[in-house]
Amino acid sequence: MKRALLVASLTVVCSGASATGSAASKPGCNGLLAFASNRIENANPQIFAVSLDGSRTNLSHRPLLENESPAPSPDGRRVAFRSGGQLVVADGDGSHTHRFRPPRGSAIYDGQSLEWAPDSGRLVLTALTGYTGQGSGKLVAVLDVNSGTWTTFDDGWAPRWSPDGSTIAFVGLAPGNVQMVFVARRDGSDRRAVAATGGAAPIWSPDGTRLLIGTSIVPIDGAPATLTGVFGLAWTPDGTRVLGSSTAGGLASMAADGGDLRVIAKEARLGEYGRHELISPDGHLVVFARADSHVVVADLDGRVVRDFGAWPPPPQTFWQPQWSPDSSKILLWSDGKVLVSYVKTGETRLLAMGPTESPGQPVWSADGSSVLDAIADTSGNTDIYVAKPDGTGVRRVYADRAPESGPAWSPDGKRLAFLRYGSPTSLVVADLHGHSRILLRTRLINPADTTFYSVLGVTGLGPPTWSADGRTIAVGSSVRLQLVDARTGKTHGWGAAAAYPAFSPNGRRLAFAMPNTAGGEDVVVASVHGRRSTWWVRAGKVWDDQDSAYEGGLVRNLTWSPDGRRLAFTRFGVGPYGEFGDSTRVLDTHTHRIVATSFSSGEALHWSPDGRFVVQGGADTLISSSDGRLLTSLAGLRAVDPSWQPLCKPRPATP
Repeated sequence: MKRALLVASLTVVCSGASATGSAASKPGCNGLLAFASNRIENANPQIFAVSLDGSRTNLSHRPLLENESPAPSPDGRRVAFRSGGQLVVADGDGSHTHRFRPPRGSAIYDGQSLEWAPDSGRLVLTALTGYTGQGSGKLVAVLDVNSGTWTTFDDGWAPRWSPDGSTIAFVGLAPGNVQMVFVARRDGSDRRAVAATGGAAPIWSPDGTRLLIGTSIVPIDGAPATLTGVFGLAWTPDGTRVLGSSTAGGLASMAADGGDLRVIAKEARLGEYGRHELISPDGHLVVFARADSHVVVADLDGRVVRDFGAWPPPPQTFWQPQWSPDSSKILLWSDGKVLVSYVKTGETRLLAMGPTESPGQPVWSADGSSVLDAIADTSGNTDIYVAKPDGTGVRRVYADRAPESGPAWSPDGKRLAFLRYGSPTSLVVADLHGHSRILLRTRLINPADTTFYSVLGVTGLGPPTWSADGRTIAVGSSVRLQLVDARTGKTHGWGAAAAYPAFSPNGRRLAFAMPNTAGGEDVVVASVHGRRSTWWVRAGKVWDDQDSAYEGGLVRNLTWSPDGRRLAFTRFGVGPYGEFGDSTRVLDTHTHRIVATSFSSGEALHWSPDGRFVVQGGADTLISSSDGRLLTSLAGLRAVDPSWQPLCKPRPATP
């Protein structure tokens, strides 16, 4: 709740008039964020472990060809998922990856049926054997992870391990193409039918002696008991009761002998629940959505413990809850958004967002410390996007096959200037309706010099910058700074080789990064008209964890505060593994001294139009106060070189 209020506050400040004005901003000058990103709709996902603070660890290290859900082993030492028609098993941190081809004559069919044995040594899944006149041929396949050998059961699907891992229950075809529930030993022996499916997959009782199959409880050896009035969805952990949908509507529980029917919620809306998604692991609580779309946690007598409020109604929402192993949290998956809700406090935390961010179903890690998910994290070509300062309303305003970077707003907030890295590099100016024109085509850097390029393929020379009157655009170059007439495209060189140019708000000075003789770079501030002397500040040496000095620091991401009193830049170092962000530093332009270094390192900093906030791009775009206090994280926005749109000046009051 606290984060939501912060975002709402930022939206009001950044979308209205400036702090000193009283009039609201005109349309087109509402403080949008512009940024480069490879946020594409068809991005292939990868498996990530997302900790509860939102940080991510890549477990698959390569894009998946399917939107697949990962399956962590019960002991937490391994994770399995489907990729490229093969089954992949890796260590819990993503290392030591092993790929297993499907059983001979079949293909990996349904990753959602992937399930580990309780001893974490075997996996069971459904495989596809081809197409017949009646449909797809399916079989149950068991993989011994240590030996890599497969065991298959003919005509079977939806397999489930018994609690002791000795037996597998599955759905199969009996003579006459009748669907039945079968059980068999894990090596395929002792296969036998136990009951008709009734349209449901089998669910083992906690002691492994019975199967819940729709409206029946079927002992492995004995006559079935009928659950009159309840379609079973889950067992209580002690095996004494069954929870499910009431035939009269809503959520109910019933004793395992078929008696003592209790209605928990008359208006519960139950979706596709699995074995552990309805009732908490400790057996005390249930989670469901009411008919009014409120997500509710209640005890087994129906008393509401926590109401998380209303969610969007179907079909917009696909709601799939999962309890954490310690019963304290609920993992929610809706429209690609991955959220964690805390039962005790009612807080809901966003871990990933957007339909391209989370195409697979997330699951808890074995110890409940993180969430495993197939996330379409950013990779590939970059285009130009805009969004509201709270991370919503993302839309693409310029796209083609070449990468673009560093969008910079014109002073009137109506146009964006950015670099397009084709052959050669181009300076492009575009409006928010997609109308664009190329002002400059030139080779700003040597394409063979890879030190100027990051993993996204964007240059280290930085984004372009507009003069205060909107007539000139400055572009960094490895030869000379390029000054481009924004109307005619006429260009002339100015100064020497420099990167990350930034006009001051009054247009009288130009800051840029320039190499020095000490092996690092300086922040240089020069008078555009030559009336004042140039001053410079050395970035300084970068130190590692052992207090060993690397070469002089490199200057990146120069940007002025709206009042012109501060100048921020990111200091980089060069270590054994290439460039790395050291710190984001803020200069006082009067004293020429560092006044703040408390912002997150490694990412570009850009002030809001009123100077009260700063935005920094990255996998999770950060918005902070001007003194460096983090206010909110726009999880999953992935903004590269974000730029804040100016606000329209308020009209003077009428006398």
